[in-house]
Parts: sequence; C-alpha cells; structure tokens
Amino acid sequence: MKLTRSLCLRTVYYSTDDVTSLLQAGTNSIGIALGKGVYDAERPLDKRYFKIISKTHPLEAIAQLEISCKDGFTQFIATGDDAWLTTVSGPLWEASWYGGEEYDARKELPGWDTVGFDRSAWTRPKNISSLQPGSQLISRRFPPLEIVDQWSAVEVLDKGMLPG
Repeated sequence: MKLTRSLCLRTVYYSTDDVTSLLQAGTNSIGIALGKGVYDAERPLDKRYFKIISKTHPLEAIAQLEISCKDGFTQFIATGDDAWLTTVSGPLWEASWYGGEEYDARKELPGWDTVGFDRSAWTRPKNISSLQPGSQLISRRFPPLEIVDQWSAVEVLDKGMLPG
C-alpha cells in the first residue's frame, strides 16, 4: 500500500497497483488493513506525543479490483459490493503517525486475507457511495511515504494496561 497524507475533506488520493502476479488459479481474496494515521487523531494512549487532536471518525476505504481478461471481458469488484466484509478484531488497536502503534500480537488473525479464512463473525461495511461534498478523488503523482529507519526494542514493559 502506498501511504499518503491528504485532507480528506478536500482531496482523496488514490493509487493503482497491478496485482496480476499475486493471482492464483481458482478463487482469490483481497484484503485491506486500515490505520488511523493522522485522519483520526484522538488524544493518544499513555500520554504519548501528539501534534493535533480531532474528533473521531470511522475508518473508510474506497477500493476497486478491475479484472481485464484476454478476451476483452472486464469485471469490476468495488468496496460497495456485498463481497466485502469488515472487523475491528485484530492486533492493531491504536495507530497514530505521531504517537506510534499499539499492537497486540496475541490478537493476530493468521490468514485473514486468504480465501479459506473464517469470516463468519465479520460484518458488512457501511457503503460509502460518494466522497465528502466538495472533495475530489485524484491520482497520486508523487512518491509514497516510506520507511527510512527502524529501531529494535530495548525493553518491553507491561504496565498492566494491555487487555487480556
């Protein structure tokens, strides 16, 4: 995924990727993992650093899979389609560009983005039929954000704040 910052009330950038090499014969699956980034900048956990505070918003995604066959047939599968499901279960329960992430590896969902995964407890997402009034969808024409450095943890402390 190519992360980008935008003011969603004015501009929503999109990117395209050729996923042909990821397809397998038979049934395939596609998954999207969303994080808050700057979009939903609530007061961070454990008094972490923050620059801005905003009111909470539901996370939203607009996606479309376009399948173009050699015989000229084209099919579109968009996020408004009934094939999409959502859950708030999983290891990432807080994320902020400035305050970092709260990630509980005990809550990982191995295979969540594969065909055979049990999604029976997942629900249909809210259908976003359009962008916010006055905003526009624009192809991103600049490089994505990228990781420029990483650090290894020196120590992990349990302050009794983690669930379960």
